[in-house]
Order: sequence, then C-alpha cells, then structure tokens
Amino acid sequence: MVFPNVPAGKWNDYAKMNSFLSRAIFPSMSYEYESDFADRVDTARAFVYDRVIFADRAAAFRGPVFQQTWRTASEAVTLKASRYWWTPIRKALLEFVGASPTSTIDEIMGVGHEEAETPEIDLIALEAEEGEQEEEEEQRLNHQKAVKQEKAGKPVITYVSRQEWGRRMLLPKGHDSLVHELNELEKKYGWEVSILWWLARFKADGRSISSPWTSFHETSRSD
Repeated sequence: MVFPNVPAGKWNDYAKMNSFLSRAIFPSMSYEYESDFADRVDTARAFVYDRVIFADRAAAFRGPVFQQTWRTASEAVTLKASRYWWTPIRKALLEFVGASPTSTIDEIMGVGHEEAETPEIDLIALEAEEGEQEEEEEQRLNHQKAVKQEKAGKPVITYVSRQEWGRRMLLPKGHDSLVHELNELEKKYGWEVSILWWLARFKADGRSISSPWTSFHETSRSD
C-alpha cells in the first residue's frame, strides 16, 4: 500500500483501527509512505506493477452512491463481481480475532467466479422462489448455529466502549442502557459479558497519542 503524499504514521485514525484491521487482514502487505515514494523517484528508474488499484477519496465524494451512503468505498461495491468476493477478507478477520468463521467451503471456492447472467423470465416467480430458498437456508443456518452453541457452551459477549474518546460515542443514557441490558443477559442466561474500555492519553492540543485498552466488569456508569 503506497501513500505518496502522507508521512509515516499520519494515516492512522484516532483509535488506530485502520492500521490494526489492515495488518490483521493482510499481514504480508507492505506499506510505503511519502519518503519511500520519494526514494523511488530519486532512482530515476521505472517500477512496473502487475496490477494497480487507485483509491481517491475526492473522486469517491462525487459518486452518486456515496451521496446516498456517505461511505467512500460504496461506489466499488456496485461493481459487478462474485457475491463471495468479500469472503476471504471476512474469514481472515474472524480468524485473527479468534472467532470461528461461518463461511462454507462453497463460499470460499466461489471467489473469483462471476455470477451467471440471469435470463429475463418471470421475475415475480423467481423472487418468490428465491425468497423460499433464503428462508430455508436461514432456518438451516439457525439450526446449525443452535447446535454449535449447544456444543461450544455459553456465548461470550464483548462490548468495546470508547466513551472516553470524545468522538463517535453513544449518548451516556444509551451507554448505560446497553451495559444494563448486557448485565441482565449475563444474569438471566449465564452468558459471559466482557466490557473493554479504550482509554486515551492526550497531547496539550487534545489529540490522542495512544490507545491502551483496559477491561473490567461494569454494572453501570451511573452506579
């Protein structure tokens, strides 16, 4: 990943989640920043890449889908591709955080294959048939999930709270309500509930300089 106009360390968000996720999903990917790109320029040589993907936020802002979703990646999602194209990335992240991937082997093998063209037939009948199939598939998956949970034991719920961060937080009332309901689930069903807090240290200008995590059982912030 090349950042030709960004110094090293300046592309991180406040919580450093972008670098955490990218390195978790693509552990072998290398990163080049402004100084690295300048070094390549100084060689006065051409560098050939087999494939290049340009990501331009300013260009994405002009897209019609972005104006509906406010997500810079939304334009790319509209491109024609296999419906399983996200499966390897999702699977990699699930494995990294220690969860059991739910993707089937058929989904994994489906990556890279374009979907067949759907002939123009009775769309109402087709949609009804697809709806029945989806309902049957959902019932099958719910049954499998119930069997797995029964074998695996009690569920574990983790709430990652950034209420002390200062940005993109729940309202205090909403946070207290969520914590209360999670604790009720723990009492009622015996599930394991963990609450992680993101505690930031700040510079004099208020910018975050670190994101250590701490964990403790909280009944409510108002208690």
